[in-house]
Amino acid sequence: MIKKGYGVIEIKESNVFFDGINLEKVAEEYKTPFFLMSERQLEDNYRNFLQAFSGVKNFQVFYSAKTNFESEVLKTLNRLGSGAEISGG
Repeated sequence: MIKKGYGVIEIKESNVFFDGINLEKVAEEYKTPFFLMSERQLEDNYRNFLQAFSGVKNFQVFYSAKTNFESEVLKTLNRLGSGAEISGG
């Protein structure tokens, strides 16, 4: 098992898994290249970020939706309590 910054990578019987997901099966279902993120790692990072600023009065997290509009990322961050920053420049 290889633990990197974004999830866990495991090799089992010549198959590569990322956070328990068989990458070969994902590559068969979706065209490659594809972008794969760990929801668990995103949640952990969000909680760690909040904890780091826990002493700041009225601290709020706002995710830049304009820079990275991944709908599942936005849904996850919304569920965790994040707002979205969507200024038009």
